[in-house]
Amino acid sequence: MIYRKKKQGDLTTRQLLLSGEKVVSYTDSEYGDVTLLFIHGFPFNKDLWQPQLSYFSAYCRVIAYDVRGYGCSSLVAKDYTLDDLGDDLVQLINTLQLNNVILCGLSMGGYISLNVVSRYPEKVAGIILCDTQCNADTDEAREKRFHAIDILQKGGKSAYIQTSINNLFSQHTFHSHPETVEYVRHMMQKAESEIICNTLRALASRHETCSSLSQIKVPALIICGMEDTMTPVAKAEYMHQQIEGSTLQLIPQSGHVSNLEATEVFNSCVADFIQKNFE
Repeated sequence: MIYRKKKQGDLTTRQLLLSGEKVVSYTDSEYGDVTLLFIHGFPFNKDLWQPQLSYFSAYCRVIAYDVRGYGCSSLVAKDYTLDDLGDDLVQLINTLQLNNVILCGLSMGGYISLNVVSRYPEKVAGIILCDTQCNADTDEAREKRFHAIDILQKGGKSAYIQTSINNLFSQHTFHSHPETVEYVRHMMQKAESEIICNTLRALASRHETCSSLSQIKVPALIICGMEDTMTPVAKAEYMHQQIEGSTLQLIPQSGHVSNLEATEVFNSCVADFIQKNFE
């Protein structure tokens, strides 16, 4: 079909009213037979994917959107679940009448992608899972999330962000690409404490999707930074073992934000995957 160089589409950012007062902000190149749809991690926004939007807009339609409450998307409700975030994504796909959709989600974006492919498999033509996992939170992980909520509610947002930053990147990134660290820090600072707390509750209550991995029948690529301590390589290897025919790519000198820490390698992995499965 599909993956051949085209005239590069202009990237345009729009706001879309999905239902009621639900406004989703998204960036779209508009043209292409395949849509590469990017879902950002927590607590970032669609700017996480700038290097990928610029690169892949010459080959296929690219879309990155702000998950509810982040960037320029509206919050909608205080209490929500991963199912709600998955439903938001499906509404975006339906409203824009997207076909041949490849979901590409990092961390929380991977949770949302797995949620959607398990509940709405007909909406997904391919899936790229980046620095993520299929497990639900352990009791210890949930306790850490609620401790973080307590810190944020007491005005400790800067401390929370610094703790997160310390765990996000490889040592190589800290030493050689401090501008990447600051770029991510700036995104995190844009997120309101209330939104971060709401999302922490949703992440803490999410269900596992490991039991549904064997039902994924679309092409799947799993990417993980070899120095990712938040969702370690073992998590990626497990998903690879469970998803028949999937491809696993481990990226050296990269932590939990592999698309920014090793952009050229990341883009090459994704490009090879799309060429192999959607040409």
